[in-house]
Amino acid sequence: LAQVREALGRVIEGSERVVVIVDGLMAFARGGGPRTQVDLDNEVRAAIRLVSASVPAGVRVESELGAGARVLGNPVGVGIVAVNLLSNALRAVGSPGRVRVRTRVEGASVVLDVEDDGPGVPDALRQRIWDPFFTTKAAGEGLGLGLALVQRIVVDDFGGTIELVTDDRPRGACFRVSFPRGGAADDAVDANIRGGP
Repeated sequence: LAQVREALGRVIEGSERVVVIVDGLMAFARGGGPRTQVDLDNEVRAAIRLVSASVPAGVRVESELGAGARVLGNPVGVGIVAVNLLSNALRAVGSPGRVRVRTRVEGASVVLDVEDDGPGVPDALRQRIWDPFFTTKAAGEGLGLGLALVQRIVVDDFGGTIELVTDDRPRGACFRVSFPRGGAADDAVDANIRGGP
């Protein structure tokens, strides 16, 4: 009975998150949404729970969430970014395999890494992955909008950066997102965003 309650709780939470994400997508389509202080780690945890039902057998999702910092933007935007990157990593990784999610503070930025040990992104495709409607999936399996949307949210809505880390890793891919820090100590930034003194 306890397991059924826990499963139902996850279903309800997941459904609520889907509704929030869909509403957020509609808001972004209309030109964004209100900016607020967003706890990055909390939003990433929620994204991990949301995709947990689609983790393939033999794949481990590991998280190291240590940012403990806030970013300025729409919380739905952070959720969309995290869910898209996690979903892509889960599709790319083989079984057995691993997807690793990490957050940390680097100077004036809060960094999110989503890394997998799949086959990686071929050199020839590294620039094209950001293009709207570009996809390597079979027909009918995707529109090729995920990374284009993620890039738009990160750059246009948060003023951050996203990159495919192209170090000398033998396999896999790592997408790194840097969000400008925000929070209670950044009142001047908050005031500028609100348009107030």
